[in-house]
This record gives sequence, C-alpha cells and structure tokens, in this order.
Amino acid sequence: MATTYTIRLRRSAAQLHALEGVEREIRASDPNGRRKYLREFVQAFSAYESVMKAGQLQSALAGAEVLLIGDYHALPASQRFAAGVIEKLAAGGRPVALALEMFFARDQHILDEWMKGEIDEGELRERVRHDIDWGYDWQPLGELLQTARAHTIALYGLDCMPRNDLRKIAEIRERHPHATVVVLFGESHLAPSHLPMQLRSKCSDAKILTVLQNVDRLYWQAAGGRREKVEAVRVSPGVVCVFSSTPLEKYESYRLCIERWRRERSAAPDLAPSIYNLIDALLRFLNIEKYATHNGTQPRFLVDILPEVHCRAS
Repeated sequence: MATTYTIRLRRSAAQLHALEGVEREIRASDPNGRRKYLREFVQAFSAYESVMKAGQLQSALAGAEVLLIGDYHALPASQRFAAGVIEKLAAGGRPVALALEMFFARDQHILDEWMKGEIDEGELRERVRHDIDWGYDWQPLGELLQTARAHTIALYGLDCMPRNDLRKIAEIRERHPHATVVVLFGESHLAPSHLPMQLRSKCSDAKILTVLQNVDRLYWQAAGGRREKVEAVRVSPGVVCVFSSTPLEKYESYRLCIERWRRERSAAPDLAPSIYNLIDALLRFLNIEKYATHNGTQPRFLVDILPEVHCRAS
C-alpha cells in the first residue's frame, strides 16, 4: 500500500506533467512572460530559509505596519488570502487600510462612495471600468471589497501613471499612521529591487513585510512533495511566501482567463480612450505636464483628477 509520502510524490509528478502543457499554451498566447521584470522576479526567489508554522506567520503579519501582498490577478485564491489577512488583523484590534492596484487613483471618489454605501456593487464595477480596464474575474475582487467595507477604515486605488510612482502608498501611511496598510499589488513588482526597495526609500521608518503567494520554485521545494502540509516559508528577512494553491491551479486559472478574453466582445462602444486622447492633445497644446508635482497654477498630479468616463444606457 502506498504511503502518504509516495502519494504526494506521484501527485506532484502528475501536476508537473499537466503544468507543462498549460504553460506551453500560455506562452503561445501571452508574450509578456518574457519581460525583464518578470524574469527578475523569478530569479529573486529561488530558495527559502525555513518553514513557518501558522503561529509564526500570524505573528509576522500582525507585526508589520505595511504588508506588500503579491497578487496573481487571475487566481481567486490570491484575493481571498488578502481578505483573510484583513479579517484576522481587524479581529486583533488594529485598524486596517487597504490599497489595491486594481483601481486607478483618479477613481478614488468612486471607491469612497462604495465604502459609504452610496452605490451598489454593480455600479462600482461599471464606473471603475473593471471589465474593460482590468478584465479579471470580478467575484473574488467583489468579495475582497465586501471585506474591506466591513473590516477596514479606508480603501484606496493605487494605480497611477507613471507606474513607478509610489507617492500614494506613502500618503496613505501618513494619513493612517496607526493602521496596518495592506497593499495588494501584482506579484512581479515585488522583486526586492522594485516596489519593496522604492517603498523603503519613501517610508524608511515603517516595518514592511513582503508576502509572496505560491511562488513556483518555493512551492516545489517546500510544499510539493513533503510529508506534512506547508502553509508558509520564510524566504529572507522581511519576506515570506504563503501557499494557498498549486502551480497547476495558478496557471490553469490564467489560461482560462485568456480563453475567456478571446471569446468576449464589448457590448457597448468604449468612448473613454477617445475622451482621454482629446484631453492629452489639449494638454500637450497648452504645454501642461499631467504628471508634474508642481505645474504652475495647475493642480499637482493632474493625471489623478481626469474626468470619470463610462457608457450607460439612458
């Protein structure tokens, strides 16, 4: 009779075999996997220091002032892990502020209306142009937003141009100095030389913990074939990795997203790009820099206060 260890090894081998086919299909459809910053992320996390027990992980999460949680956008388990972290932090009595890459900073007024209960989930989804600008499954994000409304003191959109502009996280930290700031950002931006290093330069006094999720190499080393279940590992000082799904589940979820994007067609014309192109042309004509921190008599970071544009049947 096969032992538990043997069964785990066989299951891992079967997953690896199936994973090869899924990754091959993704590479054929998505050239982004070869980008430099993705390669740097993969190379940065090739080994871990030690396996963490549940109590050690919770202690590390509770002790941080800023949590940089890596999100694999197509995997619902990623967003649900973040929701679970928020619930546990709130249960411990510490205020929590949530900042999400999924929303533009210019849409902050829409998020504020959602948090106050002034609009429902359907209107929020439409006005932030989720299906057009983001496109990943709404349900796990909607669950995370419900958690935010129930258990956080504030919700912020982080995405602003240029993409390496981190003023928003620093401003949130200053605005809520006694809260844990939970930041959910695309995992590939969490290589040590990218977002974590830039954030430390702006918030040098903050206790920052990078929380990776389901990193392939770490999964196969720590969780793939071990006798006991491994929930998390300490990668290095200030960096942990949690395992909420297998690599096969992770990449299969992305393959299904790509397949859905191919099938879907917009039901209504998207006028926003036309409006924003006209605004850009006008700004160039007037020699106004929309990313400037100081712009004469113009507002700082004009890009964040562009008008809201969405189509709705009247």
